[in-house]
Amino acid sequence: MERSKKGGRSVTMQVKIWWSPKKRSIELRGEGRPASFISTVHADPTSARGNPNLFWKLAECLRKAGAPAPANTPKPRQGR
Repeated sequence: MERSKKGGRSVTMQVKIWWSPKKRSIELRGEGRPASFISTVHADPTSARGNPNLFWKLAECLRKAGAPAPANTPKPRQGR
């Protein structure tokens, strides 16, 4: 993990993403020192890990890269 400019508030790190059809989620793994993490994102907004907008964006990234991705992921509606 690399911190941006001296005294900056952001860091740069490598994040790997992949589609898990069995779990019906997109998995994320952040790699770096001192911390690394693994998490999931679901399309279902009622799920504890549900974030339809992020799910759609990550699914698009996977598709554009030619990686396995969830099929027929509609873009979530914006606003209320």
